[in-house]
Amino acid sequence: KTNIKYSDYKNAMLNYVTESIFNDKFLFGFKNKDGFLYYHNGGATGSEYRVDDIRIKGDYSDSRYIGNVVSINVDNSEEKMNVEFGVTNNNGKCVIDYCDI
Repeated sequence: KTNIKYSDYKNAMLNYVTESIFNDKFLFGFKNKDGFLYYHNGGATGSEYRVDDIRIKGDYSDSRYIGNVVSINVDNSEEKMNVEFGVTNNNGKCVIDYCDI
């Protein structure tokens, strides 16, 4: 259990992602119980990523991008990946509306 209200957690996340992405990507391991944020502590150390580059997908897109991302493993080895994502205007905020990770 945390002392964070679940509504505060969700509202903070909606500054960066749409509600659809929140429901698809950010509910695993997190739970709303009695109005507070609970999370599953699976004993892992967490994940670390580095974004090396972001570029527009194709020649004319204004909302679809490719990010060159590096996943940094516990042993400090690195895995490079391309992550496609899209952005949209959500109540005056530029937020991620899909992500292929």
